[in-house]
Amino acid sequence: MTILCYSIILITVTMTTIQVKQDTKKTLQSMKLHPRETFEVVIERLIEDLRELKRKKRKS
Repeated sequence: MTILCYSIILITVTMTTIQVKQDTKKTLQSMKLHPRETFEVVIERLIEDLRELKRKKRKS
């Protein structure tokens, strides 16, 4: 006898639109690690890098 159990988790994500200059968009585009990478991922990576720099600065 086989018993299957499934769980469904629904996560609601609210998205928004931001305005950036064309130059900023080009810069973000150039920072993509993969052509299909979203700007969201690029911005998250930048934020994490900044947090890491702040942590290192506090330690020194």
